Amino acid sequence: MRLAEAQDVVEEYAPAAYYKDNYRGWESDYLPAMCKVIDELPTAPIADDLPPPRALDVGPGWGTMMVWLAARGWEVSVIEYVQIGTHMTYDLLDFVGAEWVPLDICEKPLFGRQFDLITMTQVLPHLKWNPLAAVRHCKEMLAAGGTYIASVLDAKYYADKFEPPYGTDWRAVPSFGRGVAKKDAVTVMYAEQDFRELLSAVFDEVTVYQPEASTVLFGVRE
Repeated sequence: MRLAEAQDVVEEYAPAAYYKDNYRGWESDYLPAMCKVIDELPTAPIADDLPPPRALDVGPGWGTMMVWLAARGWEVSVIEYVQIGTHMTYDLLDFVGAEWVPLDICEKPLFGRQFDLITMTQVLPHLKWNPLAAVRHCKEMLAAGGTYIASVLDAKYYADKFEPPYGTDWRAVPSFGRGVAKKDAVTVMYAEQDFRELLSAVFDEVTVYQPEASTVLFGVRE
């Protein structure tokens, strides 16, 4: 399944027109690059007679990556603290055959679970609690030889669009359950160095880059 076909499926099941009218267009800035990285992974599905590799999409939003991954042979689970029906529906989950887990990744991981691929697409800026715990929890769930991929908007392109309460200082965001979480849609933005320092605080080796003609930063640990 091509990315555009996955988006067609999401559009069909979306509970609101916002996906079609707005969000789908924004995805073109980062999802093609995300899909390219995944398709080149050694764990990407290559044979029908092998057990499917396991993917975890943290903060799946409207579900585009979930649909695309499942259609390409991955066994997909998603973690989300936003109530189902806000962006994604049970009907879409049933259509895809994915596992939905209501959980705040800042609080804890899925104990005893291991995944070959963990994705966090545009999730880190929206977390209400300190993102360091979220990335650490992802590392705990990453199988040996697995890949972690995160993407964030590059703050330098969005200075006039967002005024997050913590600016670009992710360290200032309180840890889970300590204090009162901000209600802002975007809690913190990321400059390239801040993003690199966050991921490097958890993973020994990480690659941070920006695809050509994109305003999105990618961080990959393979």
